[in-house]
Amino acid sequence: MGNKSACLTFLFPLLFVFCSVLSGQEASWFLDKDNETPRFIQRLAWAADEYALRYEVVIESEEAAGFREILRESTGATYIEISLPPGKYRYGVTVFDLLGRSGPAPEWISFEIIEALEPEPRDFFPAAFYLDEDSVWVLNLTGQNLSPDAEVYLRRDGSAGSIIVPDDYSSSPALSGARLVFSIRRLIPGNYEVYIKNPGGLEASLGTFRIAFRKPVDFYVGLDYAPLFPLYGELNQLLDQPVFPLGGQIRFGIVPFKQVFGYLGLELVAGWHYFHTAFDNYEVSFQMPGAELNILFQKWLSNRVMALTFRIGGGFGMVTDFHFSYSRGNNSEPMSFLSPRAAAGVSFLYLMTRSFFVEAGAEYMYWFTVDYPSPQYLRPRIGAGWKF
Repeated sequence: MGNKSACLTFLFPLLFVFCSVLSGQEASWFLDKDNETPRFIQRLAWAADEYALRYEVVIESEEAAGFREILRESTGATYIEISLPPGKYRYGVTVFDLLGRSGPAPEWISFEIIEALEPEPRDFFPAAFYLDEDSVWVLNLTGQNLSPDAEVYLRRDGSAGSIIVPDDYSSSPALSGARLVFSIRRLIPGNYEVYIKNPGGLEASLGTFRIAFRKPVDFYVGLDYAPLFPLYGELNQLLDQPVFPLGGQIRFGIVPFKQVFGYLGLELVAGWHYFHTAFDNYEVSFQMPGAELNILFQKWLSNRVMALTFRIGGGFGMVTDFHFSYSRGNNSEPMSFLSPRAAAGVSFLYLMTRSFFVEAGAEYMYWFTVDYPSPQYLRPRIGAGWKF
Protein backbone atom coordinates (compact mmCIF):
# COMPACT_ATOMS: atom_id res chain seq x y z
CA MET A 1 0.00 0.00 0.00
CA GLY A 2 1.45 3.34 -0.98
CA ASN A 3 1.99 5.99 1.70
CA LYS A 4 0.92 9.58 1.30
CA SER A 5 0.78 12.37 3.85
CA ALA A 6 -2.06 14.67 4.81
CA CYS A 7 -3.41 16.65 7.74
CA LEU A 8 -6.74 15.67 9.25
CA THR A 9 -8.76 17.83 11.60
CA PHE A 10 -11.64 16.24 13.45
CA LEU A 11 -13.98 19.11 14.13
CA PHE A 12 -17.08 17.76 15.78
CA PRO A 13 -17.37 16.43 19.35
CA LEU A 14 -16.01 12.91 19.40
CA LEU A 15 -16.49 12.76 15.66
CA PHE A 16 -14.48 14.00 12.76
CA VAL A 17 -14.26 15.27 9.19
CA PHE A 18 -11.31 15.74 6.82
CA CYS A 19 -9.97 19.24 6.40
CA SER A 20 -8.02 17.72 3.51
CA VAL A 21 -8.56 14.23 2.19
CA LEU A 22 -5.78 11.67 2.06
CA SER A 23 -6.01 9.66 -1.13
CA GLY A 24 -7.54 6.27 -0.42
CA GLN A 25 -8.22 7.00 3.25
CA GLU A 26 -11.46 7.93 4.97
CA ALA A 27 -12.70 8.92 8.40
CA SER A 28 -16.21 8.64 9.74
CA TRP A 29 -18.03 8.17 13.02
CA PHE A 30 -21.26 6.95 14.58
CA LEU A 31 -22.93 7.15 17.97
CA ASP A 32 -23.31 3.90 19.90
CA LYS A 33 -26.41 4.09 22.10
CA ASP A 34 -26.47 0.47 23.21
CA ASN A 35 -25.07 1.36 26.63
CA GLU A 36 -26.54 3.74 29.22
CA THR A 37 -23.92 6.34 28.31
CA PRO A 38 -23.79 7.10 24.56
CA ARG A 39 -20.35 6.48 23.08
CA PHE A 40 -18.83 7.90 19.88
CA ILE A 41 -17.10 5.37 17.67
CA GLN A 42 -14.52 6.63 15.17
CA ARG A 43 -13.87 4.65 12.03
CA LEU A 44 -10.56 4.92 10.16
CA ALA A 45 -10.54 3.33 6.72
CA TRP A 46 -8.07 3.04 3.85
CA ALA A 47 -7.93 1.65 0.35
CA ALA A 48 -7.22 -2.07 0.00
CA ASP A 49 -3.82 -3.21 -1.26
CA GLU A 50 -4.01 -5.96 -3.87
CA TYR A 51 -1.19 -8.01 -2.29
CA ALA A 52 -1.87 -7.26 1.36
CA LEU A 53 -2.06 -10.10 3.88
CA ARG A 54 -2.83 -7.78 6.75
CA TYR A 55 -2.50 -4.18 7.92
CA GLU A 56 -0.94 -2.85 11.07
CA VAL A 57 -2.39 0.40 12.43
CA VAL A 58 -0.55 2.48 15.01
CA ILE A 59 -2.22 5.40 16.83
CA GLU A 60 -0.18 7.81 18.94
CA SER A 61 -1.38 10.53 21.31
CA GLU A 62 0.27 13.98 21.32
CA GLU A 63 1.50 14.95 24.78
CA ALA A 64 3.77 17.63 26.22
CA ALA A 65 6.85 15.43 25.85
CA GLY A 66 5.92 14.28 22.34
CA PHE A 67 3.90 11.45 20.88
CA ARG A 68 3.08 8.30 22.84
CA GLU A 69 1.79 5.09 21.30
CA ILE A 70 -1.65 4.18 22.64
CA LEU A 71 -2.81 1.53 20.18
CA ARG A 72 -1.26 -0.97 17.79
CA GLU A 73 -3.67 -3.25 15.99
CA SER A 74 -3.30 -5.82 13.24
CA THR A 75 -6.29 -6.46 11.00
CA GLY A 76 -7.19 -8.07 7.72
CA ALA A 77 -9.90 -5.52 7.14
CA THR A 78 -9.39 -2.13 5.56
CA TYR A 79 -10.63 -0.22 8.59
CA ILE A 80 -10.64 -0.16 12.36
CA GLU A 81 -13.22 1.18 14.81
CA ILE A 82 -12.07 2.86 17.99
CA SER A 83 -13.39 5.16 20.70
CA LEU A 84 -10.87 7.79 21.74
CA PRO A 85 -11.18 10.55 24.34
CA PRO A 86 -10.70 14.20 23.34
CA GLY A 87 -7.18 15.07 22.32
CA LYS A 88 -4.68 15.34 19.46
CA TYR A 89 -3.55 12.18 17.70
CA ARG A 90 -1.76 10.76 14.68
CA TYR A 91 -1.97 7.38 13.02
CA GLY A 92 -0.16 5.37 10.37
CA VAL A 93 -0.92 2.15 8.45
CA THR A 94 1.75 -0.40 7.48
CA VAL A 95 0.97 -3.01 4.81
CA PHE A 96 2.20 -6.62 5.18
CA ASP A 97 2.24 -8.57 1.91
CA LEU A 98 1.36 -12.22 1.28
CA LEU A 99 4.83 -13.32 2.40
CA GLY A 100 4.50 -11.43 5.68
CA ARG A 101 6.93 -8.70 4.67
CA SER A 102 6.17 -5.14 5.78
CA GLY A 103 5.98 -2.30 3.35
CA PRO A 104 7.58 1.13 3.73
CA ALA A 105 7.16 2.98 7.01
CA PRO A 106 3.87 4.88 6.98
CA GLU A 107 3.62 8.63 6.99
CA TRP A 108 1.63 9.96 9.92
CA ILE A 109 -1.87 11.37 9.60
CA SER A 110 -2.74 13.91 12.31
CA PHE A 111 -6.21 14.44 13.68
CA GLU A 112 -7.91 16.01 16.68
CA ILE A 113 -10.99 14.96 18.66
CA ILE A 114 -12.93 17.65 20.50
CA GLU A 115 -15.14 16.87 23.49
CA ALA A 116 -18.80 16.33 22.72
CA LEU A 117 -21.36 18.83 24.04
CA GLU A 118 -24.30 17.13 25.66
CA PRO A 119 -27.25 19.55 25.75
CA GLU A 120 -28.68 20.20 29.22
CA PRO A 121 -31.94 22.16 28.95
CA ARG A 122 -33.15 23.17 32.40
CA ASP A 123 -36.12 25.47 32.03
CA PHE A 124 -38.18 27.44 29.54
CA PHE A 125 -40.56 30.35 29.63
CA PRO A 126 -43.34 31.06 29.09
CA ALA A 127 -44.88 27.76 30.15
CA ALA A 128 -47.50 27.94 27.40
CA PHE A 129 -48.65 29.77 24.30
CA TYR A 130 -52.28 30.90 24.57
CA LEU A 131 -53.66 31.24 21.06
CA ASP A 132 -56.57 33.45 22.14
CA GLU A 133 -54.49 35.94 24.15
CA ASP A 134 -50.80 36.05 23.20
CA SER A 135 -49.44 37.97 20.25
CA VAL A 136 -45.73 37.07 20.54
CA TRP A 137 -44.68 33.47 19.95
CA VAL A 138 -41.17 33.33 21.43
CA LEU A 139 -39.98 30.48 23.66
CA ASN A 140 -36.86 31.13 25.78
CA LEU A 141 -34.76 28.16 26.86
CA THR A 142 -32.13 28.08 29.61
CA GLY A 143 -29.51 25.45 30.39
CA GLN A 144 -26.01 24.46 29.31
CA ASN A 145 -24.39 23.42 26.02
CA LEU A 146 -27.22 24.80 23.90
CA SER A 147 -25.33 24.81 20.62
CA PRO A 148 -26.16 27.39 17.93
CA ASP A 149 -26.03 24.53 15.40
CA ALA A 150 -28.40 22.29 17.34
CA GLU A 151 -31.57 20.78 15.91
CA VAL A 152 -34.40 22.14 18.06
CA TYR A 153 -38.17 21.72 17.82
CA LEU A 154 -41.34 21.02 19.79
CA ARG A 155 -42.32 17.36 19.83
CA ARG A 156 -45.88 16.41 20.69
CA ASP A 157 -46.42 13.96 23.53
CA GLY A 158 -47.26 10.48 22.28
CA SER A 159 -46.69 11.32 18.62
CA ALA A 160 -43.15 11.02 17.34
CA GLY A 161 -44.14 12.35 13.94
CA SER A 162 -45.84 15.53 15.18
CA ILE A 163 -43.28 18.30 15.54
CA ILE A 164 -43.25 22.09 15.29
CA VAL A 165 -40.03 23.60 13.96
CA PRO A 166 -39.33 27.23 14.94
CA ASP A 167 -39.01 29.86 12.24
CA ASP A 168 -35.83 31.05 13.92
CA TYR A 169 -33.44 29.61 16.51
CA SER A 170 -30.46 31.27 18.20
CA SER A 171 -28.35 30.60 21.28
CA SER A 172 -26.36 32.85 23.59
CA PRO A 173 -22.55 33.15 23.26
CA ALA A 174 -22.13 31.25 26.54
CA LEU A 175 -24.45 28.47 25.24
CA SER A 176 -26.55 28.92 28.40
CA GLY A 177 -29.69 30.20 26.70
CA ALA A 178 -31.61 29.87 23.47
CA ARG A 179 -34.46 31.67 21.75
CA LEU A 180 -37.07 29.95 19.58
CA VAL A 181 -39.35 32.10 17.42
CA PHE A 182 -42.54 30.58 15.98
CA SER A 183 -45.26 31.78 13.66
CA ILE A 184 -48.87 31.26 14.71
CA ARG A 185 -49.71 29.37 11.51
CA ARG A 186 -47.47 26.50 12.71
CA LEU A 187 -48.95 26.24 16.20
CA ILE A 188 -51.32 23.36 16.91
CA PRO A 189 -52.92 22.95 20.37
CA GLY A 190 -51.46 20.17 22.47
CA ASN A 191 -48.79 19.23 25.01
CA TYR A 192 -45.20 19.23 23.77
CA GLU A 193 -41.66 18.61 24.93
CA VAL A 194 -38.78 20.83 23.86
CA TYR A 195 -36.30 18.62 22.00
CA ILE A 196 -32.70 19.60 21.31
CA LYS A 197 -30.04 17.61 19.47
CA ASN A 198 -26.48 18.93 19.30
CA PRO A 199 -24.09 18.22 16.41
CA GLY A 200 -22.81 14.71 16.95
CA GLY A 201 -26.14 13.26 18.00
CA LEU A 202 -26.25 13.92 21.75
CA GLU A 203 -29.81 14.92 22.59
CA ALA A 204 -32.11 15.90 25.42
CA SER A 205 -35.69 16.99 25.94
CA LEU A 206 -37.65 19.01 28.47
CA GLY A 207 -41.39 19.24 29.03
CA THR A 208 -44.19 19.89 29.27
CA PHE A 209 -44.88 22.95 27.10
CA ARG A 210 -48.52 23.69 26.26
CA ILE A 211 -50.16 25.26 23.24
CA ALA A 212 -53.78 25.94 24.08
CA PHE A 213 -56.66 28.36 24.22
CA ARG A 214 -56.97 30.03 27.60
CA LYS A 215 -60.78 29.85 27.39
CA PRO A 216 -62.38 26.98 25.47
CA VAL A 217 -65.56 29.03 24.90
CA ASP A 218 -66.11 32.77 24.46
CA PHE A 219 -69.36 34.54 25.26
CA TYR A 220 -70.38 37.95 23.93
CA VAL A 221 -73.08 40.45 24.87
CA GLY A 222 -73.40 43.64 22.84
CA LEU A 223 -75.75 46.56 22.30
CA ASP A 224 -75.90 48.36 18.91
CA TYR A 225 -77.38 51.39 17.31
CA ALA A 226 -78.61 50.12 13.92
CA PRO A 227 -80.49 52.36 11.45
CA LEU A 228 -81.87 51.00 8.18
CA PHE A 229 -81.04 52.31 4.70
CA PRO A 230 -83.58 51.13 2.10
CA LEU A 231 -82.02 49.59 -0.99
CA TYR A 232 -84.94 48.28 -2.99
CA GLY A 233 -88.49 46.99 -2.76
CA GLU A 234 -92.14 47.98 -3.25
CA LEU A 235 -92.60 48.86 0.43
CA ASN A 236 -89.67 51.26 0.31
CA GLN A 237 -91.10 52.89 -2.79
CA LEU A 238 -94.30 53.50 -0.84
CA LEU A 239 -92.51 54.92 2.18
CA ASP A 240 -90.04 56.92 0.07
CA GLN A 241 -87.46 57.57 2.82
CA PRO A 242 -83.65 57.51 2.46
CA VAL A 243 -83.11 56.24 6.00
CA PHE A 244 -85.03 55.00 9.01
CA PRO A 245 -82.84 56.22 11.89
CA LEU A 246 -84.65 54.68 14.85
CA GLY A 247 -83.40 51.20 15.50
CA GLY A 248 -81.24 49.12 17.76
CA GLN A 249 -80.43 45.56 18.71
CA ILE A 250 -78.91 43.43 21.41
CA ARG A 251 -76.61 40.52 20.59
CA PHE A 252 -75.77 37.33 22.45
CA GLY A 253 -72.89 35.30 21.02
CA ILE A 254 -71.22 32.01 21.86
CA VAL A 255 -67.98 30.82 20.21
CA PRO A 256 -67.17 27.21 21.17
CA PHE A 257 -65.09 26.13 18.18
CA LYS A 258 -61.58 27.60 18.16
CA GLN A 259 -58.79 26.88 15.73
CA VAL A 260 -55.66 28.77 14.68
CA PHE A 261 -57.24 29.75 11.35
CA GLY A 262 -60.39 31.18 12.99
CA TYR A 263 -63.27 30.76 15.43
CA LEU A 264 -66.78 29.48 14.71
CA GLY A 265 -69.88 30.23 16.75
CA LEU A 266 -73.53 31.25 16.93
CA GLU A 267 -75.21 34.58 17.61
CA LEU A 268 -78.75 35.46 18.64
CA VAL A 269 -79.85 38.99 17.73
CA ALA A 270 -82.97 40.73 19.03
CA GLY A 271 -83.78 44.07 17.42
CA TRP A 272 -86.35 46.80 16.96
CA HIS A 273 -86.90 49.36 14.20
CA TYR A 274 -89.41 52.13 13.68
CA PHE A 275 -90.65 53.12 10.22
CA HIS A 276 -92.36 56.43 9.60
CA THR A 277 -92.95 58.74 6.69
CA ALA A 278 -95.17 61.83 6.26
CA PHE A 279 -96.80 63.11 3.11
CA ASP A 280 -99.04 66.15 2.53
CA ASN A 281 -102.29 64.46 3.55
CA TYR A 282 -101.29 61.35 5.47
CA GLU A 283 -98.60 59.50 7.39
CA VAL A 284 -97.54 55.87 7.36
CA SER A 285 -95.84 54.17 10.31
CA PHE A 286 -95.18 50.81 11.88
CA GLN A 287 -92.75 49.06 14.21
CA MET A 288 -90.79 45.91 13.59
CA PRO A 289 -89.35 43.91 16.48
CA GLY A 290 -87.52 40.81 15.35
CA ALA A 291 -84.92 38.15 16.03
CA GLU A 292 -82.19 36.41 14.00
CA LEU A 293 -79.88 33.46 14.50
CA ASN A 294 -76.49 33.85 12.83
CA ILE A 295 -73.49 31.65 12.18
CA LEU A 296 -70.27 33.52 13.05
CA PHE A 297 -66.78 33.15 11.68
CA GLN A 298 -64.26 35.25 13.62
CA LYS A 299 -60.72 35.95 12.49
CA TRP A 300 -58.43 37.57 15.05
CA LEU A 301 -55.57 39.70 13.82
CA SER A 302 -52.00 39.11 14.97
CA ASN A 303 -52.20 41.70 17.78
CA ARG A 304 -55.03 39.65 19.38
CA VAL A 305 -57.09 42.79 20.17
CA MET A 306 -58.76 43.23 16.77
CA ALA A 307 -60.96 40.81 14.89
CA LEU A 308 -63.04 40.58 11.75
CA THR A 309 -66.37 38.80 12.19
CA PHE A 310 -68.36 37.41 9.28
CA ARG A 311 -71.96 36.42 9.91
CA ILE A 312 -74.84 34.92 7.97
CA GLY A 313 -78.25 33.87 9.19
CA GLY A 314 -81.95 34.49 9.23
CA GLY A 315 -84.98 34.98 11.39
CA PHE A 316 -88.31 36.72 11.60
CA GLY A 317 -89.59 40.25 11.99
CA MET A 318 -93.05 41.12 13.28
CA VAL A 319 -94.61 44.14 11.59
CA THR A 320 -96.88 45.69 14.25
CA ASP A 321 -99.24 48.64 14.24
CA PHE A 322 -98.99 49.19 10.50
CA HIS A 323 -101.47 52.02 9.79
CA PHE A 324 -102.17 55.17 7.82
CA SER A 325 -102.95 58.42 9.65
CA TYR A 326 -104.87 61.01 7.62
CA SER A 327 -104.90 64.75 8.24
CA ARG A 328 -108.74 64.70 8.49
CA GLY A 329 -108.46 62.38 11.49
CA ASN A 330 -109.53 59.08 9.91
CA ASN A 331 -106.94 56.44 10.64
CA SER A 332 -106.77 53.00 9.09
CA GLU A 333 -107.13 49.87 11.16
CA PRO A 334 -103.67 48.76 12.41
CA MET A 335 -102.30 45.59 10.87
CA SER A 336 -99.68 43.09 12.03
CA PHE A 337 -97.96 40.29 10.15
CA LEU A 338 -94.86 38.11 10.35
CA SER A 339 -92.05 38.55 7.83
CA PRO A 340 -89.17 36.05 7.47
CA ARG A 341 -85.83 37.61 6.66
CA ALA A 342 -82.21 36.73 5.92
CA ALA A 343 -79.06 38.73 6.64
CA ALA A 344 -75.32 38.60 6.04
CA GLY A 345 -72.52 41.01 6.89
CA VAL A 346 -69.15 41.76 8.40
CA SER A 347 -67.96 43.75 11.41
CA PHE A 348 -64.75 44.94 13.00
CA LEU A 349 -64.22 44.36 16.72
CA TYR A 350 -61.68 46.10 18.93
CA LEU A 351 -60.94 45.09 22.53
CA MET A 352 -60.53 48.21 24.65
CA THR A 353 -59.75 46.07 27.70
CA ARG A 354 -59.57 42.33 28.21
CA SER A 355 -63.39 42.21 28.32
CA PHE A 356 -64.87 45.45 26.96
CA PHE A 357 -65.06 45.89 23.20
CA VAL A 358 -66.41 48.28 20.59
CA GLU A 359 -67.67 47.02 17.26
CA ALA A 360 -68.79 48.49 13.95
CA GLY A 361 -70.08 46.83 10.83
CA ALA A 362 -72.90 46.45 8.35
CA GLU A 363 -75.29 43.77 7.13
CA TYR A 364 -77.40 43.25 4.06
CA MET A 365 -80.97 42.29 5.01
CA TYR A 366 -83.66 40.76 2.78
CA TRP A 367 -87.34 40.48 3.76
CA PHE A 368 -89.46 37.67 2.33
CA THR A 369 -92.83 39.31 1.66
CA VAL A 370 -95.65 39.05 -0.86
CA ASP A 371 -94.57 42.40 -2.27
CA TYR A 372 -92.65 42.43 -5.49
CA PRO A 373 -89.89 43.26 -5.35
CA SER A 374 -89.33 42.37 -1.69
CA PRO A 375 -87.80 44.96 0.69
CA GLN A 376 -84.02 45.00 1.03
CA TYR A 377 -81.92 47.07 3.42
CA LEU A 378 -78.42 47.97 4.43
CA ARG A 379 -78.14 47.82 8.21
CA PRO A 380 -75.00 49.59 9.47
CA ARG A 381 -74.36 49.33 13.16
CA ILE A 382 -72.04 50.61 15.84
CA GLY A 383 -72.02 49.42 19.40
CA ALA A 384 -70.15 48.06 22.39
CA GLY A 385 -70.27 45.05 24.63
CA TRP A 386 -68.51 42.58 26.87
CA LYS A 387 -66.57 39.43 26.11
CA PHE A 388 -66.57 36.74 28.78
